Amino acid sequence: MAEALVTIDAEGLLKKVLTIAASEIAIACGCEEKLSSLHRTLDLIRAKLSDAESQKGTQAVMVWLKQLKDVMDEADDVLDEVHYEMLRCQIKKLDRLSRKVSCLLILKFSFRNEIGHKIQNVNKTLLEIYTQANGLGLQNEHPAGSIPDGLYRETIPHPEEFKIVGRDDDVLRIIELLTQSRKEEKLAVVPIVGMVGIRKIALAKLVYNDKKIVQHFNVKAWLCVSVTVDIITLLAKIYESLVG
Repeated sequence: MAEALVTIDAEGLLKKVLTIAASEIAIACGCEEKLSSLHRTLDLIRAKLSDAESQKGTQAVMVWLKQLKDVMDEADDVLDEVHYEMLRCQIKKLDRLSRKVSCLLILKFSFRNEIGHKIQNVNKTLLEIYTQANGLGLQNEHPAGSIPDGLYRETIPHPEEFKIVGRDDDVLRIIELLTQSRKEEKLAVVPIVGMVGIRKIALAKLVYNDKKIVQHFNVKAWLCVSVTVDIITLLAKIYESLVG
């Protein structure tokens, strides 16, 4: 249901914003204040969701929820961009002689400039939607419970666990990126991003279990991580999964 999805997204986005705001990349981008402002706006909207769910039969509220979900998906995509840069920065720093290299020296200026504008624009739209909520008479009431911890599974995916259709072209494209890169290239990350509900993890599982991937790579490992990432711990987990 749309209402439940919006509520879950709000909780997840709040946690993601807090994590990114406390990271080195937020300082490097100069967007700590913009992220803090986004967090405050999301918290205001979250307070309206419980009342919105109770009025889900009202057409105006349903339209409001749909608009909110669209913007929340956009916000999630923007945060995914920052999260990807966090990972890229951490991996780049491992390639340097010193791990004390600042992300400021690694990040492209264009990214620092663009991501700040994107966060600001999303926050502006969310504030407009919050104003609309007041016009609809939605009352403030935080959903019960606190923001859940980022949970993840570390199980090896099996093809029989899932079924997904209509993504053959996406699978082939990702496999091509992974298997046809030149040896001199250092392929760090192939991001799979998109709206909530398009089964990004299922797509990754299809690629992981594909015969071409199995034949191309001598070893492979499957790990799921939350938005909070310690690159050293992650590498240790990869090593443990490979050596058993």
